[in-house]
Amino acid sequence: MAFYSLSEAEQHIMDYMWAHADQEEIHLNEIMEYMETKGYVWKQQTAYSFVIRLKNKKILSSTKRGKRRYYSVNMSRKEFIAKGVQEYLNLAYDGSLLVFLRSLEGDHGLSEEHKQELQQFVKEQQEKEEERQKQEESSEKTE
Repeated sequence: MAFYSLSEAEQHIMDYMWAHADQEEIHLNEIMEYMETKGYVWKQQTAYSFVIRLKNKKILSSTKRGKRRYYSVNMSRKEFIAKGVQEYLNLAYDGSLLVFLRSLEGDHGLSEEHKQELQQFVKEQQEKEEERQKQEESSEKTE
């Protein structure tokens, strides 16, 4: 689970990186300036250490141009969260969505709202699967 979890400082860095993902590449000095607004006054080596941790988690990548190194995101916030949830599900519930859902029941069961949300989700998944099958059948007929 540690792979897709972030320390508070790493989370701040990634919030900045995701907010500026359209910028493509960001220099370490820009990250340090942002972190100062969050109360982190770091020396360059400290900031570099945090960025390296994020690179090791494959969330960031870097490119070197001349003597300067620039950083960019490897996955969106949504992808990161999805991978973290899947990792947690695998670790805590042996990958079983059913076991996870049963753990949510607690002493009082699922609320009506949660039940409706789950039913809606299942319905949407079935519709997507039916649409995918229709597309496959259609493409097989044209071949």
